[in-house]
Amino acid sequence: MSNNIMMPITFVSPQDLEDIRVYLRGLMASRRAHRADSLASNIPAETLAWLHAQLPDDSVQAVEKLIQQIELEFKDSPIVEILVAAPLSDLALAKLVEWLRREAHPAVMIRQQIDRRLMGGAKLRTSRSIYDLSISGALGRSREQLTEVIHGWS
Repeated sequence: MSNNIMMPITFVSPQDLEDIRVYLRGLMASRRAHRADSLASNIPAETLAWLHAQLPDDSVQAVEKLIQQIELEFKDSPIVEILVAAPLSDLALAKLVEWLRREAHPAVMIRQQIDRRLMGGAKLRTSRSIYDLSISGALGRSREQLTEVIHGWS
């Protein structure tokens, strides 16, 4: 990563980035963590602990520097859209993010969407490709193969 920031695995989506910006700006405005706690309701405890560990103090300069580092780090992050039939568990999402950050890009972000038509499994969409790992996709591919076989008999 460009600034050697290792974000916690709970930091996964563009919305998480926005939540952190809002939280840190609230922290900067109040200069006291306990006044900004109400802004942290959407931020997992692990991410909050990581944020506070990055700050040598709660001065405006330290907070602004951290905001700039995070924004620079994730400015051009690739976003992988994942369509699932039901929301992923925290553990499944963490494992997916960990694998994508190791195999694809260290600052990849996830945008999760629900599509009940999938029946199960998932579709992953990147800027270049779509990976259909869904049950409905597998059934569609099986139907196509069966149609080809039947047409081959004639």
